Amino acid sequence: MRSGKWKLITFYDLEKTELYNLDADPGEMNDLSAIYPEKVHELSIKLAIWQEKMGAFLPTQNSNN
Repeated sequence: MRSGKWKLITFYDLEKTELYNLDADPGEMNDLSAIYPEKVHELSIKLAIWQEKMGAFLPTQNSNN
């Protein structure tokens, strides 16, 4: 999910989320999720709303690949 300078990446299979400031770190080398948990929360909500609107399939731990 991209919002302005921020990029949120959610790895559902690993239950992990990463956050990057693309203005300062275009190579996505420094995960800022621990430093900006409020931004992770904000973007996660936006992502969930978009996924629901689009009817996106979300993998679960019980999903067969």
